[in-house]
Amino acid sequence: MKNRFLLILGFALLFVTGCEEDPSSIGSTLFNKEFEIIEVSSDSLAQSGSYFKVDTILYVSSRRMLLGDAGDVESSIVMKYFVSYPDSLQDKLENDQITFTGAKARFTKNYLYGDSNAVLGFSVHELKNNWTTTGFNKDSLSFLEYDQSIDIAFNKTETDSTLEFNLDVDVVNSWIDKVAFDGVKDNNGIILKPQGVSKIVGFPTINSSGVVSNIELYYTDNSGRSDTLFLGQFIDVHDVEGTLPSDANNNYYLQSGLPVYMSYHFDLSFLPSNAVLNTAELQINMDSLNTTFGSVASDTLYLYMLEDSTSNTIQETYRGAILTRTGNTYSGDIVSFIHNWNQNIENQGFRIELSDQSRTVNKVAIYNSNHALRPKILFTYTRN
Repeated sequence: MKNRFLLILGFALLFVTGCEEDPSSIGSTLFNKEFEIIEVSSDSLAQSGSYFKVDTILYVSSRRMLLGDAGDVESSIVMKYFVSYPDSLQDKLENDQITFTGAKARFTKNYLYGDSNAVLGFSVHELKNNWTTTGFNKDSLSFLEYDQSIDIAFNKTETDSTLEFNLDVDVVNSWIDKVAFDGVKDNNGIILKPQGVSKIVGFPTINSSGVVSNIELYYTDNSGRSDTLFLGQFIDVHDVEGTLPSDANNNYYLQSGLPVYMSYHFDLSFLPSNAVLNTAELQINMDSLNTTFGSVASDTLYLYMLEDSTSNTIQETYRGAILTRTGNTYSGDIVSFIHNWNQNIENQGFRIELSDQSRTVNKVAIYNSNHALRPKILFTYTRN
């Protein structure tokens, strides 16, 4: 009859690139009539790892666009509005019988990171060259042309739920003229640039179900009648820049927006060759004092099997795993990973990332130096 074995493995993920510890102790073994319990001390396994920033993320499909500056991270927004008006205005526009008197942009807030009492600092600039969101990445921002000295926004007003500002009406009028006289509905749009104020705010994108931005364009016709045109948000993308986080406690980090990932590897060669794995739960504890969540917390981590730990590329053909947060601990099942490593895949370790990497700038510190709170895996297996 098969004996059941419970193995509890506590280990530290010493995420220092190239750092490696040799096995040194196996702890104690206790027996009773039904179970053999093996305790393996956290310094008995060889492990190595790192955390790092990547520049390959695309924000085009994000459900939130971000604007602001929060010290070690900042985000800009690039966007266009769709220009449309009733056919009845075409003749009046062609005959110069419309006078545009003002333009106001309105945004609905759905995320806050940083100092809630700070006033969001930003400037708005007219873009001089055309662009699209196709393939838009961190390098794309440097190719956009605009006059940094001319802020086309004024009367900037922020409440708990909205952001509003007036736009230079001549800029918006030029978009109308392109449609009326050239038949071109596309325009170059605007860029919103942050000005350092310890705060980042998020707004719905066209990919979300939230209330997107619009411009109210006020005009008067030749009869003296006043009315308003509404220009809807057409395309949008944001770009996050920043530095790799760190702290005096030697923690490791995950951060959305930049984004920052973690990779790690630990030696599983101690597992008996005749073990039948029943459960394997990875537990990762966050340092709440050095973790910063915005108004929307990061409650989920994505875990992927690494194909190459040097380049941190993942195994595209294998499903990842999800770790969910309860309190200060993320946990999830990784049995499939270990099964794959035991069968036909070399154990190159994991890559971990926050699930909301394109729509927040949340920063999660992972314990490293605190021995008791370092990440661990709980195994349960049966041995033939």
